[in-house]
Amino acid sequence: MSRLLRVNKATCAATLPFLYRDCFSLNMHEHRPRSKKSTFTTMSQLVRTLLQQIPPLDQMPQASPIAHERIPGLLQIAYFPQGHHGGTATPVFEYGRFIRKIVLDQGLKPYTFDFHCNPHIMEYAATHELYKRYTEEGLISGTPDGLRYDTLTGALAMDIKRQLTWTLCQVYSESVEELSIPSTDLERYTSHIGRFGSLSKVIFTLEKIIRFSDSLGRDPSQRYTEQEWERNRLFSSMVHFVQMHTDIHNGVLRHVVLPDSYHIPGTPHYPVEDIKFEMLTLLPAPDAPRTINNRNWCEIVARLSDVNLNHVESIRLEHFGGTVCAEKTLALLSRRPPLLPRCRALRHLEMESLGPNMFHWAVLEKERRQESVVDQHGGSSQDERHRGDPVPLRTIKLIHRTPSESVQVLNDAAFAFSDSLEELNVRDHWDTQRTALTDLATAPVAMHGRGWTLRHLRTLYFAAFYSQLHFDMDALHRFHALERLYLGDMITTYNHRDLRSWPSVNLPCLQSLVLHGSPALFFNTGSLHRSSSLKQLHLSMSDLNGLYYIPPRDDLECEETDSQDSLDSSDTLVGDRPQLTWDWDLAELRELDLKAVFAFAFDFQWLQHLPNIRSVTLNSDSTDSILHARRIKMTDLLKRPDQLFRGPDAPDQFFTSPTLKQLVLHGHWNISAKVLKVLCLVMAPNLREIHFGANCAGHSLQDWVTVSREMPRVKQLRLDRQFADHEIQALGLISSIGPQKKFINRRLVEHTLSGEKFLDVLDL
Repeated sequence: MSRLLRVNKATCAATLPFLYRDCFSLNMHEHRPRSKKSTFTTMSQLVRTLLQQIPPLDQMPQASPIAHERIPGLLQIAYFPQGHHGGTATPVFEYGRFIRKIVLDQGLKPYTFDFHCNPHIMEYAATHELYKRYTEEGLISGTPDGLRYDTLTGALAMDIKRQLTWTLCQVYSESVEELSIPSTDLERYTSHIGRFGSLSKVIFTLEKIIRFSDSLGRDPSQRYTEQEWERNRLFSSMVHFVQMHTDIHNGVLRHVVLPDSYHIPGTPHYPVEDIKFEMLTLLPAPDAPRTINNRNWCEIVARLSDVNLNHVESIRLEHFGGTVCAEKTLALLSRRPPLLPRCRALRHLEMESLGPNMFHWAVLEKERRQESVVDQHGGSSQDERHRGDPVPLRTIKLIHRTPSESVQVLNDAAFAFSDSLEELNVRDHWDTQRTALTDLATAPVAMHGRGWTLRHLRTLYFAAFYSQLHFDMDALHRFHALERLYLGDMITTYNHRDLRSWPSVNLPCLQSLVLHGSPALFFNTGSLHRSSSLKQLHLSMSDLNGLYYIPPRDDLECEETDSQDSLDSSDTLVGDRPQLTWDWDLAELRELDLKAVFAFAFDFQWLQHLPNIRSVTLNSDSTDSILHARRIKMTDLLKRPDQLFRGPDAPDQFFTSPTLKQLVLHGHWNISAKVLKVLCLVMAPNLREIHFGANCAGHSLQDWVTVSREMPRVKQLRLDRQFADHEIQALGLISSIGPQKKFINRRLVEHTLSGEKFLDVLDL
């Protein structure tokens, strides 16, 4: 062992209890420089050391009648090919007595068995007809003549792990705390279950394969019946093991891990959770947890009435919604004591909504606290006034299956946790069987925010898929600490004449504003005059197969409003049609991303009011390319719109944006060669990345070559526009398919990606 770990013997002896507690851990015996062969050699040294300490059969404690030899024949051939496996060279230290975890799946991977170096194993397999036994046990399928080498060696590796696990358990079963039990070997572990008095965690592994190929010509109903019987027998034996262990060693076994449902014979998505809940009800309640996540959620729900939840600070079920386990546990929660009211230290909540009354308990608690404060002046006792500290919930992330129930849930949360809530993240559950509502005229309205007062809220995120999202702008006035705001729905088409602007709001601390769909249409951009700290601005709409709906030019240029279209004073939408004035001084803005109508109406002269802008993305790819073609003119790049244009050779008349590093244009942008030169060399001289879409026109590839030679700082130039091969070859450009080629100098390189040609400038 000292030689294996490359440490002195004194250090080795002192660390033995820690090293051998989980001696088959892969991280302990496999290092980066080691090859597969060296890994096998290292593990072989470890296994030989342990096997040499196996006492004779007559000296084993409560020896199993199944073991007819000290070391099974397959293990002798695998680890002692020369036959030297006796006890003459017994190690000085009894390493095995430190073992607490026997999980061979971590260290003994199939690739660690180098059967080519030990031909005796294959001879042993042929002599003892192992392929026949493996076929009967379900480890392999097929006939000996058509059996693949790697199929048989895989079954041999599983059999070696199975026999090694049982051999070690014969000696160290009373001290092992975590054990991986193969399903094909479960019966003999159950028959000697009284010896596993320290076992606290059991992992059931599945060696059998799904033998669909053997049943292709048979009746599907008969095949399913056989698989159903095998599956029930498999899980019944697991439940029987857990039941017997809890009866004999009450309160010792605390964790059970079942095999992945994908590998279980029968239907691909068999509800393993049903069996797991049956087992978990047999186990003792978990210790007081601090975090509830996907790994311990089922255990807590199964014994919810017995678990101490006073110290739970976080509930994180990120990928929980829509699973079989989710439906099962949510159904069980309705029949068990409430979960959230018992989590008195809860700070972070991330899960699927539990129904419209999810936070009703918190509302009642706060109302009682408010009443106790009022009664305090009326002479109420101290015990009556103090009914427990409020739950310090700071983050709420919810997924709603029914959008109609979200209004009550969020109103209750905003009222109950108004003094502590810092992040509110809400979205609809995406259902592939439902169609998102994309028409503004027909989508139902989901109103949120009325009456909310969240003084400490920093992040607000709302995503609606099946409704039109409206948010009370008066509530935003009371969110004094708001830094990140995202409001979005799936609205795609609308009538621009029917739009009415939301009231203007004051958001002095806002740093990120992302609006998608109808919130982007209704948002009063005058609010940006009072958002001097804004660093990120995204305004976009949902697309139709990559194209955006943009209203006709006449609707965009019309500023008159029809009095008949005005809304009631009680409605959130008040005022005139939204207008993009492009006169906001956003000194801290670094990222600008505009899509659909916002990109089409963009005023390039506004860039001179953004002294720290780093990235600009404009995407105006329209469903009507003829009506929404946009031409960038020289006058768009002048410092003032009313100044006289003196020709392209006077760079001092153009504004500059020296901090701009990335420029992305998609849509029907017409950019002439002269404008392209001013845009890339004068207006944005420090560009690092340029990306022009396939519909950007008005200039040639020769113009890009000419401009790129005067752009020493550019790192990548991507053009999605199609260019003819003769045009590329005429300019002497290099054509390449893979990125493995190296170029000494900067070149325009043609790649092929997803069937489209685009050009890159590489600086290597």
